Amino acid sequence: MDERSYTRSSQINKIVWNDEFNCLVSGHEDKFISFYDLRSNTLINRFVAHADAVTDLTFGPTNHQLTSVSHDGSIRIWDIRKFNCLYELTVNLFSPQSTQS
Repeated sequence: MDERSYTRSSQINKIVWNDEFNCLVSGHEDKFISFYDLRSNTLINRFVAHADAVTDLTFGPTNHQLTSVSHDGSIRIWDIRKFNCLYELTVNLFSPQSTQS
């Protein structure tokens, strides 16, 4: 791996494979999403994807859109051909309301 590789302290929370692009994608505790080409054993790209840990990843039916979920309460859809965010949905995190009168 080159100097853009993640550190050993960066916990991986989710790994998905993209057959069409032949890449492994990982979501990390340190807010990053990383893309690897396993044929050449290289890091293709790595970027901060959320304000908190990336907890889940999944590819859509077109295989060029990646959905990521984070502890920051957001869901993002990425175009992996350009590595840019297409959509963001921020979910209001549950906050218990006091029922006392």
